Amino acid sequence: MLLPVSAAIALQEDNQEIRMSFRQKLESTPQIQVVETYIPIAESDIPTVLRDIDSISVKNALVIDGTKNDMLRTFDNPDQAIDGIYKKASGLLNILAENYQLDRMNAVNWEQYQEYLYTYVDDCFAKEDGSYDAIRDDESVLKIFFDIYENTWQNQELINQINASKSGFSQSSVSVSVMDLLPYLPSNTPLINEISEIRIAEQQEQSQLLGNAQLLGNDVQPFGPAISYYFNVNLGRQYAIQYARSRNLLYRLFWYDCTNFVSQILHEGGVPMTSKWWIEKGLLVQDYSTAWVNVNAFCNYLGIDHRTTVLNNFSMYVRVGDVIAYDPSGDYSYDHLGFVTATGTYDWHYNKYGKRQYYRDFMVAQHTNNYHLWVSNPGNGWDDLETDGVWYARVWTR
Repeated sequence: MLLPVSAAIALQEDNQEIRMSFRQKLESTPQIQVVETYIPIAESDIPTVLRDIDSISVKNALVIDGTKNDMLRTFDNPDQAIDGIYKKASGLLNILAENYQLDRMNAVNWEQYQEYLYTYVDDCFAKEDGSYDAIRDDESVLKIFFDIYENTWQNQELINQINASKSGFSQSSVSVSVMDLLPYLPSNTPLINEISEIRIAEQQEQSQLLGNAQLLGNDVQPFGPAISYYFNVNLGRQYAIQYARSRNLLYRLFWYDCTNFVSQILHEGGVPMTSKWWIEKGLLVQDYSTAWVNVNAFCNYLGIDHRTTVLNNFSMYVRVGDVIAYDPSGDYSYDHLGFVTATGTYDWHYNKYGKRQYYRDFMVAQHTNNYHLWVSNPGNGWDDLETDGVWYARVWTR
């Protein structure tokens, strides 16, 4: 039932402070202290493929306005972890070294291996000659490995930003805002939970006001239920299908392009850019926000409304027009996004590990790897992750 106009106006005025508090929270510059800690990750919480290559733990935390927030988990011995991953995925690692003239993977060149992994896999998809089948297993292992291995450098990058903001030696130094923390913090930290609570309060308000959306004007914030106010699912779906296997030359291409692609889908479907989620169009354009291109920042900004480790449960909730995410290693930092273009029926399927799974099939359009495929298709991969306790998530987009 729609609210009377007078009631909608009163509700909007009463809740303006709640709506502003979300923006203010993101823009605030809290007091941050980096502290050392040591929290070993139980073997049961480590992906199976990583359990015998090195131990994993949380080694640093941020005390943000007096509250401790753990940073990302990392390998205890990164060099040992590299030696271990060569025992599991040497075939693909050697292919990458040969094709792109790389030295053996190490702490200096690992990002090249990570980047060329996606380049090589995309090339295999484009050939459609079956070459991908030979490297599928190694690809999955390496993606899970990099999901943990990169955390050491991501943590240090954030620590460097925090230290630089406190140095006082440079006039160009800028305080670290809550928005700056979104790409780096795990989704289970107190700060991210606090942001989610503020967002949910605004979402509840918007749900009541959307029936009288003509009263809201520019005050409607494009996240949560308000996405429905802007987002035309059919337009977004058409765009996703058109550019799933290619690219729109009006947008810059990123080496890990999944979030950029999903952001394009939402925007081309009618969702306006915001001061926190934006890009300047053009092949040579350099300017964009972190939330437009970074998976974890995107998810922490827009929010998650359903999360599970079970594909069957997840498939019950996905809808055409949903943005979906996964965290392959269970480190509470999301690593990949896709867009749902169709849903099918329930049936039994086998993933590449031979695991028999019962779920409602759905079709995903995504970049890196670039495809538009049903989850049951061997080239999709979303059903291969449950073996290692992946987190599946539906992003709060409508």
